[in-house]
Amino acid sequence: MRKRRVKITFLVLLTPIVLLLVFLLEERVRGKMALARYKRELIDKGEKISPRDFTVPSRAQENAAPAVYQAIERLKEGAVLSKRYPPAMRLTPSGHAMVGFRENQWVEDRVTNRWEELSTDLKSNEVTLTQIRSSLEKPLLSNDLDFSQGFNMRFPHLAPAKRLTSWFGPAVQLALHEGKHHEALEALLAQTRISRLLAEDRIVISELVRIAIAAIARTTTWEALQADGWTDEDLARLQDAWEGQKFALAIAKSLQGETALTVASYEMMRESNKDTSDVLYGLEQFLPVEDSDRPWWERTLRPFPMGRGGRGFFEETRVLPHMALRLAGPVRTS
Repeated sequence: MRKRRVKITFLVLLTPIVLLLVFLLEERVRGKMALARYKRELIDKGEKISPRDFTVPSRAQENAAPAVYQAIERLKEGAVLSKRYPPAMRLTPSGHAMVGFRENQWVEDRVTNRWEELSTDLKSNEVTLTQIRSSLEKPLLSNDLDFSQGFNMRFPHLAPAKRLTSWFGPAVQLALHEGKHHEALEALLAQTRISRLLAEDRIVISELVRIAIAAIARTTTWEALQADGWTDEDLARLQDAWEGQKFALAIAKSLQGETALTVASYEMMRESNKDTSDVLYGLEQFLPVEDSDRPWWERTLRPFPMGRGGRGFFEETRVLPHMALRLAGPVRTS
């Protein structure tokens, strides 16, 4: 009789555990099937969700982007560039805009700057800027991003591309100040083409930088249009340069790239608990969480030597879904 009671007690205690394991197994299988079905639906609709869809095929044309970035590294800062460039379309309290190239000098960081100093800086980099201008005219500019890297993908090319605007913009204003319309137009066209450096990235952060670059070029364009003496041919060339910029379509492609990047990231996280832990806990550097918002088990474990809510434990196990859900909320809100 006693053995029978022990057996019944054992079965009663074991049943919830078995049911939980069965539920988890069923959810895993069901989730994989649902995900596979959803992916097939997206592919049937023409969506690109795999990093392989973004693999750049071999091309006969020369990719001029590496030459541009190498040349950017050779640019030498001077007395003015690239930190105290002249103001462009600076708004006044009355609601009007100041035409920067018409000023005799400008003050930046409590330093009075003169056009002669700017001219010296540009002349010392004339050869390099000419090489960059020539490369920007090439038909192929690609950074060949590898989407299979997932969250390990790096974007070291974004800052140099944006920094380049602070060289060609002042070059336009100096030429306008000196009445050299041809030189001003060539520099302005080069500044307008800088955004092409990122046009093939197909990732949102690159599109945001592209838009910022275009906004700076737009400001310089406004400055240029305040000058007299432009010919119809000059204006036609400028209009063609701007009409060649595609932003709405590029944003749509960048969202597809984000999907492929996310798919690759999740595949990496499934293969490595350490990568999973680094991604989830790494978000706390940008989205700090108050202790009162943490789950009870994390508040309990954080004081122990393992630290950070038992991070070492989670790196050896796959018990991270709660952390993912908790951090996903602020991300969606942002």
